[in-house]
Amino acid sequence: MTFQMFPTYDHAARMAETYAVEFFDKPRVTLAASDYAQYFTGISYREAGRAASALREIAAVLAVARADTLEMIAGAPAEMTARLEAEYDSWATAHLAHMLGWVRGHGNLMSSMIAGPANFPVARQQKRNASHDRRYQQIKIHRAAYLKRIKRIRWPHGAPGEAIRSNNPDAIELVRKEIAEREAWHAAAKQQNAAARKAKAPRPFEAWALSNNLANIKRYQDRLAGLEAMAATPTAAPVEIHTAAGIVERVENTDEARIQLIFPAKPDTATRSILKSNGFRWAPSQGAWQRHLNANGRYAANRVVAALTAHTGET
Repeated sequence: MTFQMFPTYDHAARMAETYAVEFFDKPRVTLAASDYAQYFTGISYREAGRAASALREIAAVLAVARADTLEMIAGAPAEMTARLEAEYDSWATAHLAHMLGWVRGHGNLMSSMIAGPANFPVARQQKRNASHDRRYQQIKIHRAAYLKRIKRIRWPHGAPGEAIRSNNPDAIELVRKEIAEREAWHAAAKQQNAAARKAKAPRPFEAWALSNNLANIKRYQDRLAGLEAMAATPTAAPVEIHTAAGIVERVENTDEARIQLIFPAKPDTATRSILKSNGFRWAPSQGAWQRHLNANGRYAANRVVAALTAHTGET
């Protein structure tokens, strides 16, 4: 019996490996190790194996993302299904390009074990390795952002079990329901504790649990008051304001429950600093700088506009 610590490396078999990437409304893409092995010759004697491993990872990542998309599609209306499928195809096309670019980037790398230690450009290779690693980290971020994106598309007002969002048209009723359920639990817990004391038995609910529940009730009551105040406040019509940063559109977006400032181009560093210091954050999906639509948001928007119009004479 022959003991084999490592499996035999079959170069021809690894070169022949292929992996398929499936789309919804685009042709399948087949990735062949033989097309990418050349990029690993500077870092490995088993370049076909390295290429096959990289392509296997790409196919697996995209397969998981497609499965996540199918999970979101389950039970979705037809128009939502079409949008989710288009979103996957668009994202997968971009992600595939990023990943294949990363694979080709191995062609700029070199190992001293392959090239030999004599006159090996250590510092230059360290910089290239670091750049290559940073590129991969950006790809991982692009990958992680996809699931969040399709969840927002599938459930624009929040997925089941998530926190109640202000842009949910049923937010007020949902918060009221949450308060009622917590108040009912609190009353029942106190009643059971009282019965336990009377029977000289251990209390089923600790004081900290009751205290935490009361704090959550107060938090939801404050949230309800804010939602009701927002609902009672008439939504201001969009306005265009001449500022030092150009014509800025101020929008009260009730669908998103956000107050938004839309600029004609990317604001300069000073303007971005003013926006961020007033709680505004860039939302690529909206093409706007925004924060929650409430009294504080309106006040902050007015403060930003005042700062930006100070040099134009506008009021």
